[in-house]
Amino acid sequence: MPLTRRTFLLGGVGAAVLAACGGDDDDDDTADTSGSLTVESDETVATDGTAATSGTDVTDETDGTTGSSGGGEVGAREDYVAAAVSQLQIEDEEVATCVAEALVSDDVYDQIEELDVTVEGFSDTGPAGQGITLDQGQAEAVASDVAACGDIVALLLEGDELVCAEDHLSSEQMAQNVSFTLFGVDRTEELQAAFDAMEECLSATATTTS
Repeated sequence: MPLTRRTFLLGGVGAAVLAACGGDDDDDDTADTSGSLTVESDETVATDGTAATSGTDVTDETDGTTGSSGGGEVGAREDYVAAAVSQLQIEDEEVATCVAEALVSDDVYDQIEELDVTVEGFSDTGPAGQGITLDQGQAEAVASDVAACGDIVALLLEGDELVCAEDHLSSEQMAQNVSFTLFGVDRTEELQAAFDAMEECLSATATTTS
């Protein structure tokens, strides 16, 4: 998955981050690491893993392949951080840089060099799309650094999604979901339960307002 803002809401790295914001993977306990998912949300975020609500356009460019981007040179770590900042489109530059630096961790950059991943490839498909994966411990470390950048829940969500998330998700859990989604790690039972509770909240809200 690639990177844009509300993945962060995400596309490249950004997209990952919204799939991350919402999907429920009860039916499939594995993370999607096969391609690119770009999400641009004006109002709402999907929480069922299959579709976004009104105001959200989702493009799934999965081709079932991963690996080196090829055809170019590996850049410096700062180049990948800068690419992530650009795609995340977070207004606060300091926060955007903090998040991007957390996502391009030492472990991630080591794999970038090993796999000859170009900046363009990293931006287009995101880490997992280039074969970059982390184990749970490494992904949790990335999530901890992302969470330290600010209120990740408020950064990614708004409206009813934000209200329900604030009742059921911590900033650390949202950051974990982002990291796990980007780097091919399955949700823990605790994290899945938190998202299930958020989905129930959203369903109840939709029922009372319909």
